Amino acid sequence: MTAMSNYAYGVDTLGFGIVYETNGVDSSEFFYGLPSEYDVIFNTNFKGMGLPANVYAQFVTLLTIVTNGNLTCENTVDGLCVLPGPCSEFSGLTDFDFKFKFQNEVNENYMRIPLSTFAEKVIQGGGSSKCNINVNYLDTTSSQSENIILGGMFFQEFFTVFRNDYNSVATPDQATQIYVGQNSMYASYIGNEKLPTGVNPFVPQPDPVTPESSSGLSAVWIVVICLIAACLVGFLAFLLYKYKVALAQKNVRGSNVVYGTDGKVNASDANNSALEVNEAERKLIDV
Repeated sequence: MTAMSNYAYGVDTLGFGIVYETNGVDSSEFFYGLPSEYDVIFNTNFKGMGLPANVYAQFVTLLTIVTNGNLTCENTVDGLCVLPGPCSEFSGLTDFDFKFKFQNEVNENYMRIPLSTFAEKVIQGGGSSKCNINVNYLDTTSSQSENIILGGMFFQEFFTVFRNDYNSVATPDQATQIYVGQNSMYASYIGNEKLPTGVNPFVPQPDPVTPESSSGLSAVWIVVICLIAACLVGFLAFLLYKYKVALAQKNVRGSNVVYGTDGKVNASDANNSALEVNEAERKLIDV
């Protein structure tokens, strides 16, 4: 790719995100777009990667989500983010990348730089350590914020060839070719593979229900449903019993009526009181 007149390289797109794998093969990706109006300069005198203030602010927001807020970031010149404990404790360092696609790239290639490239273990007192993320804040009041800087740590992962053309002394040209280094330690990438959009890692996802908790919940509901069913069956049985008792009492009462020879009805109650029989019933008795 060819540099501009100021030896900076124009950025087409810039993002920060993750590539998902299935069985060890890239299957999908999600990259959050960062401002791409800043050109890139390569400078071995700079340690890590420098980001202009507004790009740095968005990066810090995304990194805060990735680390669940377990970090401290500085918004001062050359400020950076610090994670407590060893870098190896934070899986996001190897999972997340910066993705650069440069202008004037004839093969449509892009470059993924693992965040681990800029991670540095720093020993503290008592044998403890912290993890510095050497992605630095560039002050907006300084001329350095006019560019994104890729410094010495970048060249530990990538091998770069610069070619200068001095055919025109007044306007010399420069071009570069970037390769993944043979001694690359992380999953750096240069190529043009196209991947479908995957899950957004910067939006909290609901925790999946584990089989243990799912089976326990099912057992509780089974017991509750069985108890409710048993109560309903018992209640229906009680209603049926009451109905049969009431029906039996009605039949017994009707059968205890006895007609005497004197034309009166004798009830079977305790006082054996006699009831008067009307004329129509008397005729039936006399037949």
